[in-house]
Amino acid sequence: MTGKEKQLVMNFEHLGEDGIAMGLIEAFSSPSMQNTPLVDVLLDATTKAMVQRRNGRAERLLKMAKLHNTSANIDGIEYHPGRNLDKLTMDRLATCDYIKNHVNICVVGASGTGKSYISKALACRACQCGYRTKVVSYPSLMRELTQLYSHDMQKFERKLRYYSRFPLLVIDEWLCQPPEKQWTPILLELMENRYD
Repeated sequence: MTGKEKQLVMNFEHLGEDGIAMGLIEAFSSPSMQNTPLVDVLLDATTKAMVQRRNGRAERLLKMAKLHNTSANIDGIEYHPGRNLDKLTMDRLATCDYIKNHVNICVVGASGTGKSYISKALACRACQCGYRTKVVSYPSLMRELTQLYSHDMQKFERKLRYYSRFPLLVIDEWLCQPPEKQWTPILLELMENRYD
């Protein structure tokens, strides 16, 4: 590397752009890149750095959503006739436009048909697209909120705000059991908070 190339790498490092700096070192050290225009070298280095950042963010979001160990994946969904699952609908959901448009989705079906898998696959895709996501089970969510509602209204309000801040909130096992009487107003308040 020439002195100016080293200085350029150091400048990016000082700016905290280590991914770009590494891309430049790789490019400047490669004999095949010696005659490549600087704009192409910079474009390649910045593209690699952006991909690296996006992947790092997706991994952090998956960990926060407790989905980093799941095998659920949009591409792993099976579309055989017995499932009555529309691939076009799933492809549209895979774009995550429903999150941008604040559209609720209910995945319904008989027990053991893969509702949880589909929900987690959509949650994983949301994380890969950069959306903060939370996956909770309906019974445990309602028990938690009911407990707070009856004992500490301030903590209840705080917890409602917490769940309302996630662009995607996946409530698994939705109404798998009849709701207890006190759950209905709490659930309505949660839904209302998500749209305020």
